[in-house]
Amino acid sequence: MQAKKPTLLRWILRLLGPLSLVWVIYKLDKPAKVLDLLGGANYGLIAIAVLLNLVNIELKVERWRMLLRERGIEYEWRRATVAFLSSSYAGFVTPGRVGDVLRAEYLRREKGVHWHEGVLSVVVDRVCDLAALGLCVALSLLHLRNVVSDEIAKLGWVLVGLTLVGTVVFVVLSLRKKGGEVTEQTPQFSIRSIIQKLQSYHPKALALPMGLTLVTFGVTFLQGYLLARAIGTPMSFLDVSALLAAASFLGLLPISISGMGIREALFAVVFPQRGFPADAGVALGILVFFVIYGGVALFGLLAWVVWPPQVASEGRA
Repeated sequence: MQAKKPTLLRWILRLLGPLSLVWVIYKLDKPAKVLDLLGGANYGLIAIAVLLNLVNIELKVERWRMLLRERGIEYEWRRATVAFLSSSYAGFVTPGRVGDVLRAEYLRREKGVHWHEGVLSVVVDRVCDLAALGLCVALSLLHLRNVVSDEIAKLGWVLVGLTLVGTVVFVVLSLRKKGGEVTEQTPQFSIRSIIQKLQSYHPKALALPMGLTLVTFGVTFLQGYLLARAIGTPMSFLDVSALLAAASFLGLLPISISGMGIREALFAVVFPQRGFPADAGVALGILVFFVIYGGVALFGLLAWVVWPPQVASEGRA
């Protein structure tokens, strides 16, 4: 019963976002206009945006494989892709970061990689995402400085600062060569064990993965730009990029499913200040959710069916 309570609480928190989406649509002057925009969208542009998910998937899989190769682990492209997609699907349909941890389990089963090592690769993978996102959010705050309120801007800069501090701490830890290696006899996962592993991970190895991360953000921003055009909103690429970066950062809060509700609320506020109707902002937010996040989850579902994880019957190595 104790284990069910945290899970139930996470689901309740994640439902706050969808509920806020319902509220945002209800408060629109003409809520039905959202459906009109979605129904009359350019589905050719939407299809291109969906296919661009494949580009981002390939880039992220290759980034993960680079990080693994730095540790002397060679993970075949096909299996790494299926593991990445399946974990993405699990992360989409479950609260918390279950999907991320699932990648370590795939590595353990497929390659015999110690679980600590697998988790380390996922941690470093996520650090690349957070560092790049922090940079993009900083640029978006500068671009939208005349649009967002002082309170939101201050909160944004605080979050960017915390991300920067976390990245610096990560680099400092990786530069240290103390603490030794965690052996295969280490009985349980712990933060200390991950830090010990991290201290042998040189930051120079992050240069190319960070470059790939920035490219993935560029692809995502292009998807958002295409989706805005698909509903007849001629918003500039910079405006769309800034909004998506800010929405992605806010989407890290555990009160939504991939930012649903938070993103639409932000767009509904900012769009009128950019000369576009609020209902177009809500429609774009819905498209972003289903095309970008839902698209990857759909590919992940296919991978899950083809190569389902089996993690319940065995203990960790």
